Amino acid sequence: MDVPTQAGSKFTLPLRFSSIQALSGLDDAHPHRAKPGPKGLSLQHEQVSQYSSEPTVSPKTDVTESPVKWGVSYDQLTEEQQKHTWFTDGSAKMISSSRKWKAVAYNPSTQQTIVTTGDNMSSQYAELYAVYQALQQEQGQQCHIYTDSWAVAQGLATWMPQWKKHDWKINDKEIWGKKLWEDIWLWCQNTIVTVFHVDAHSSLISAERKHNSHANQLVQIRATHNPGLAQWVHEKSGHLGEQASYRYSCCVYYAVLHFHVCCRPTRQLMSP
Repeated sequence: MDVPTQAGSKFTLPLRFSSIQALSGLDDAHPHRAKPGPKGLSLQHEQVSQYSSEPTVSPKTDVTESPVKWGVSYDQLTEEQQKHTWFTDGSAKMISSSRKWKAVAYNPSTQQTIVTTGDNMSSQYAELYAVYQALQQEQGQQCHIYTDSWAVAQGLATWMPQWKKHDWKINDKEIWGKKLWEDIWLWCQNTIVTVFHVDAHSSLISAERKHNSHANQLVQIRATHNPGLAQWVHEKSGHLGEQASYRYSCCVYYAVLHFHVCCRPTRQLMSP
């Protein structure tokens, strides 16, 4: 049976197969004997020893490109784009016997903050939910996401098309946050979305680091052992949110400590 060649044939042999064929080094006159090389070594041995063992992978053309594009640094955005920019973060913490999670999306231009809390989910889920609520806010417009979660950033800009192609599964197992990813994919079809990965461990000072640090502060979960006291602090701080309540409770604590240490009347020792 005739084997099709690369030139002048209807079929095209894969690059790796044709390279191995070239490396066979068989003598045309003696097809079963390798051509001799210098110092008595076969030409086949020399060529194979110098040949890279890395396989040649043909580019896949059946993978849909992600609707989410990689973004730019915050300072490169226009004033209008910054109005649709969200720094997202998520956290989870065990409190008593329950895992609490918290997702935050913070817009430094409009000073708007979206906060969602829940139970029994991981911090990775919370990171994704933070993006979810930002996209939900910007549906049909534009949305520029900044996150320090490498998994979320890669999922948005790189992995989503493959996940969708395989019905949001990896090796027949549902991906984490499947329902959220499905909605995100749907919203991205009519929304201009970019994502920028913020390196939270970098020592460089930048607008991304600054705003990401603020989002990280907002997402912290603090255990409260006395709900009545927490409500009282929240009301006394003017219903201004978690950070205001925390600052107020610190002020009260130091005021009470100062009174007991510095202003308490000194007891006089009395002899028996």
